[in-house]
Amino acid sequence: MKRISLFLLIMLNSIILVGQTISSGLTVSPQFVIPLGAERKNYLIGSGLKMEYLTSLPSVEMLAAGLEADYLLNPLNLDQPYFSTDTNLSLINFALNLKGALPLGDQLILWTGIGGGGTYAMLRGDKEGNALGYNWKAGMGMTFQFSNRTSFLLDASYLSQVDLYNGLSLSLGFSSRLGGSGSSVIPRESYYPTHPGNIQDGGLIEFLDVQMEKIFPVLYKHYLTHPIGKAIIRNKGKIPLDDIDIFFSTERYMDNPILSAHIESLLPGETRDVNITALFNEEILSITEGAKLAANLKAEYTASGSKTFDEDRLTVETWHRNAMTWDDDRKIAAFVTPRDEEIQKLARNTASDIRNTGLMTFSHDFQLAIALLELMDAIGCTYVIDPQSSYEDFSENAFEVDSIQFPRQTLQFRAGDCDDLSSAYNALLEAVSIPTAFITVPGHIFSAFKLNQTMEEARHMFSSTDNFIMIQDDENPDDPRNGIWVPVETTALSRGFVNAWELGARQWKSGQGELIAVADAWKTYEPVAFGVSHTELPLPENDDVDYLFTRELDKFVGRELSYRERPFLARLQKSPGDVRILNSLGVLYARYDRWDRAEELFLQAMPEEMAMINMGNLKYLSGRYAEAEEYYRRVLEAEPEQPRALLGIIQTAQALEKDEMADEYERKLREIAPELAERYTSSTEKEGANKASSVLTNNNLIIWEE
Repeated sequence: MKRISLFLLIMLNSIILVGQTISSGLTVSPQFVIPLGAERKNYLIGSGLKMEYLTSLPSVEMLAAGLEADYLLNPLNLDQPYFSTDTNLSLINFALNLKGALPLGDQLILWTGIGGGGTYAMLRGDKEGNALGYNWKAGMGMTFQFSNRTSFLLDASYLSQVDLYNGLSLSLGFSSRLGGSGSSVIPRESYYPTHPGNIQDGGLIEFLDVQMEKIFPVLYKHYLTHPIGKAIIRNKGKIPLDDIDIFFSTERYMDNPILSAHIESLLPGETRDVNITALFNEEILSITEGAKLAANLKAEYTASGSKTFDEDRLTVETWHRNAMTWDDDRKIAAFVTPRDEEIQKLARNTASDIRNTGLMTFSHDFQLAIALLELMDAIGCTYVIDPQSSYEDFSENAFEVDSIQFPRQTLQFRAGDCDDLSSAYNALLEAVSIPTAFITVPGHIFSAFKLNQTMEEARHMFSSTDNFIMIQDDENPDDPRNGIWVPVETTALSRGFVNAWELGARQWKSGQGELIAVADAWKTYEPVAFGVSHTELPLPENDDVDYLFTRELDKFVGRELSYRERPFLARLQKSPGDVRILNSLGVLYARYDRWDRAEELFLQAMPEEMAMINMGNLKYLSGRYAEAEEYYRRVLEAEPEQPRALLGIIQTAQALEKDEMADEYERKLREIAPELAERYTSSTEKEGANKASSVLTNNNLIIWEE
């Protein structure tokens, strides 16, 4: 008895020392013992009550230690001659057990265990006596948890009452959690079945402090990755929640709910901040006035192995489709809509119309930019300041809501302020693959487009680069702003392209401008995918566009020639027969389609190699391919590896459908001048893929010898 008392004292001290760091439980179950072995003839089936105190540490929750006490009444086999009818054996067992568990899901757990301890045996009846002994057992069982505090228990063990008998112990009872969060053997606090009556009214998720922004329809794509609101999610239940998905949805303007946030787990009483995102559809652009949308915030989650959800209804307000704030100037890129079919129709029709009226050997992009600005003038677009929505006023207050027209609206209304006209012009340019930008200066915004040329090529082609914006960030070579930009003051479109260009350059030179590349802004603020109305834009008369385009082109060419030919003519007066001056002046005239004058000068510079190549270029451009081939051959006879002559004869061979000859010279060009061959290949591939967006063909393949 002293040993048993010492054992109980040690267990009690252990429990007190561990305190709240463990999970604890109590098992109570009736048990039956079937005698086994040689001694079974002396005993009948015994019965009694078993109680077990279990403890489990969080770090080893698959294992549990237990202190067991049970009482067994063992009827004796009264057929034995040395027992009377009222003799029986009572056993009080104390044991220390160790159990290991294997969970099979959230509710069913299999376990196995061993244990041993002391026995106090009492014989009563005709024969009486008391004795101390020992017991041990090994067995297995299972528990089925039906609440977060209680489980059913079934076990079967081999029990040895040393020096008395051996038996099979069977018990069926209940296990209850007393403290802690539970373990694989002790009922888990986290198990919380979702059958009616177990979940509080309103569910386990509570939406707190839901704050929604007012939606700008034009930014509907932006809201997929940038939140339109935020909320605090709280677990108001008594159990942990797992795999919590937060969805936002609204009817009509969203095709499907969008997953805004995922939370792995949420403990009872725990809160989490979540951002709310949305994937609106194009229908939201039909909102012409502010609207209030019925929306739904939904939390789907797992509670004790069961899926369930909670919802919160809310109202979301929107601005009208043309609304925008100037807290980030890049937002205006969302209004640049080159995929609008009406915008594409106008831009491509203009590119086709001027195909035969532009310069053959001058920059395609530059000429098309002239034509598209004159197109807006031909349509009748005018600059009108909106007294209720001007860029000058709203740009000073970044969070004041401005109203911006979509390009189709501007071309339909034939009027707009600086931001409207700039958006329309940029959309037309982007529709024919010309990169654009917005330039902002204090109180004003206007356009710019990028030339598809290197700085060296621009210096050769234009008399001056003073009115260009040249950006070259060597540390960020992929920056979309790198390149040569032409600033255009779109509010001056009625004064013609040349004046609009000069005004734009003058404002940039003020030193307060910022260039926003549309391609870069689109990474954050994507353009909408369709026109905001079903109105078809009428095409202007071709003659009107041609007249305005030719007028501006002639103005530009006249200015360029008068500035650039003057020094050549002065030098020729001093050296009339200088072939280099004659050739350079001929190249100048050729660039601006003054081919008759260019041919005269090239003939005077013969038989210089550079004049022969340039004459071949002239013949090629005028479609006289056989004559062009002859000039290139004459150069190659004297210098077989002249790269520009090789390039010229490749082009003429292709034009004459002499494919084998073209291939032969192309292989040679790749050996001699691989960079030139690569440029030639890239140019021809681009030309074949993008002819609809080019003013003329073959311009990028002509290299003049100066």
